[in-house]
Amino acid sequence: MPPVLRVLSGETGGWVHALRRVDRERRDVLFIANQNTNDAARAFTFHAPDASGAPEVWDAMRGEVTAVPWRKEGDGVSFDLTLEGYESALVRFVKRDAGRPARLTSVSRPVATLPVLPDASADPVVYPVAPDNALTVSQVTGSVFQGVVTVSPELLADGRNAYLVCDMEGRHGSKDTLRILKATYAAIDGAGSADVTRFVSERVRGGARVVPVLPSILGGDPAYGHVKTLTVEYEDDGKRATVSARDGARITLRPQAETAAAVRVNGAYAGGFIGKPCRVNITRHFQPGSNTVRVEPFGVQNVRVETY
Repeated sequence: MPPVLRVLSGETGGWVHALRRVDRERRDVLFIANQNTNDAARAFTFHAPDASGAPEVWDAMRGEVTAVPWRKEGDGVSFDLTLEGYESALVRFVKRDAGRPARLTSVSRPVATLPVLPDASADPVVYPVAPDNALTVSQVTGSVFQGVVTVSPELLADGRNAYLVCDMEGRHGSKDTLRILKATYAAIDGAGSADVTRFVSERVRGGARVVPVLPSILGGDPAYGHVKTLTVEYEDDGKRATVSARDGARITLRPQAETAAAVRVNGAYAGGFIGKPCRVNITRHFQPGSNTVRVEPFGVQNVRVETY
């Protein structure tokens, strides 16, 4: 069976996969996934046998369709595509070049960069968080960045595109901001309980963020038939939460931050991302003058607008 996609250049490591289909308009569509676990971007040149037309990259999360360098070659189409670690791309071959903006890569350089000045008065975002096999769900306050950027009309002239770009903060905040208020290991039928606040506190001071709900750790084997739960009340950076889980599960006191964000510009949803690259095309929501930008729910830093 011939390959659906050939790699002409670029190091796959055996972890770049492709799925090929034909849509209802009889156009070839490729789903290409870079499943290499490191964060480094990888540049590839692919060849799609028997394909015809111009390849476009469709990104539903970021709400954009972009063009990549391509050429008709041999029995199909060859094209260049750069993918970050864990990034995937949907490539559709259209009949003719529609003049889409060029897809940015790690080596693209902006025409101009504007810092987004933070507004400390932004309202927080609140969302539910639960551990594995949780019995209870607590409302946890997420991180919000809100700021203002002023754009001159000239900066958006000549068909330029504006992108909201940011860097993600550290995977965890300082462990010094996490404080255990109370931890109880108790049978759900009321047949006994134990205060394990000291144990959980010591575990947190040691740098742990996950507490397994195991009888051998939390106070010996429970009586036969008495299923127990661990309930932890804690405070993290001034915000309180309570989580609870059964035997055999685990409690995550501070979920690992995701490389993900939802972006709003002047109150309108502009798109988002899960994984790198940490940017969203916000051109259609931008206006000359003052613009308000909001990024949530994980911590970000060095928020800026880049024009290309």
